Amino acid sequence: MKRTLAARERERLADAFPSLTLDTSQVPVRVTGTMWLDPELGFSIDLEVPGNYPRGIPKLWCRRAEVPWEIDRHVYPNGLACLCVSSEYRKYWPPGSDLTDFLSMLVRPFLVGQAYYQDHGRWPPGRERSHGVEGIIEAYQDFLAPLGAVTPRVIESFVRLLARPKDPKGHEPCPCGSGKKLRDCHRAFLMALRRAIDPDTAKEDWALLGRERELRHSRP
Repeated sequence: MKRTLAARERERLADAFPSLTLDTSQVPVRVTGTMWLDPELGFSIDLEVPGNYPRGIPKLWCRRAEVPWEIDRHVYPNGLACLCVSSEYRKYWPPGSDLTDFLSMLVRPFLVGQAYYQDHGRWPPGRERSHGVEGIIEAYQDFLAPLGAVTPRVIESFVRLLARPKDPKGHEPCPCGSGKKLRDCHRAFLMALRRAIDPDTAKEDWALLGRERELRHSRP
């Protein structure tokens, strides 16, 4: 991380989370310390900053003694936190955001949910995504909410175009299923989604949705 960028990150971090430190002495760079949710409740922070930051997405590693490494707690068996569905990262952390924003918009809500789970044995109402393909579908249902209720076919049609490296042409059919050409229907909406969702992420989602589709068709 360049010195000028590190200086800006440290300044904002010190104002928002004075108990956290940006450590640039190691590779990868990390944010460490304790995030306090209230004066008596805090969680250890080990945020790994990728070498291609700010394009790359930081990773939060959980301490097993504080947060169980269990899928129901949205933590992988190696301790890596699943903060949201991959396609949603830029929804909460759009380009131009910094590490303080990441901690505020993604890490803190995740830890608040963990604290709630410890007390109630479940996630806060409306705060949990399903696992796997179901979670991906739920995320895209939210993305496509302006269209109203959408079918799995419409979701797959949008994901297919979002996964393409080049922008779709205006004469192509709109993925909403209206039968209209894209330029006469939801082109602006689709292009806004393409700015929010990385094509590589959409490509991974498209592959997972395709495997699920094949499984559905193979069932008797």
